[in-house]
Amino acid sequence: MLTRVTIGWVWLERTLNGIIDQVNRQKPLQSASVAVEESPNGTVLKVVAIQATPDQGTGQASGGGAAGAGGRPGQAQPNWMTVTIVNPDTCVQSQIQVWARAVPK
Repeated sequence: MLTRVTIGWVWLERTLNGIIDQVNRQKPLQSASVAVEESPNGTVLKVVAIQATPDQGTGQASGGGAAGAGGRPGQAQPNWMTVTIVNPDTCVQSQIQVWARAVPK
């Protein structure tokens, strides 16, 4: 059980305590890219499409930069990976690119 925090910065305190409350209830957290839908049959997590603005570019990878540096020996380095998402209502598959570390084999 996580304990709520008290901080002088109201916005940060409210945000952190909201996350702590969700974790303590063992519920998934909704975000800008993940929608949580609860029903009597269970909980569905859905990927929310995020539209790129002109200053954000297309999101295509163009090299690792500093984010790819470092890591521990035996641990995979971060890289762009393709993740397949399945719409549970229509069974339509979509693919997104994510910056992640592969699980070492």
